[in-house]
Amino acid sequence: MIEALLFYIVGTVGTFLFGTVIVDTTADGVDKHAYYGVIIGALLWPIIVLYSLKI
Repeated sequence: MIEALLFYIVGTVGTFLFGTVIVDTTADGVDKHAYYGVIIGALLWPIIVLYSLKI
């Protein structure tokens, strides 16, 4: 349970960081790339968590 909570926190922070990195790479500032980054990160980290918990 503690590991899952830790992965949740790390995944959530990583999601926002991933979205922020995509924003920084675009000179337009906040645009659709930010939302895509957050969505992709939010979809990817639970899969990684479940995969790592099975190991």
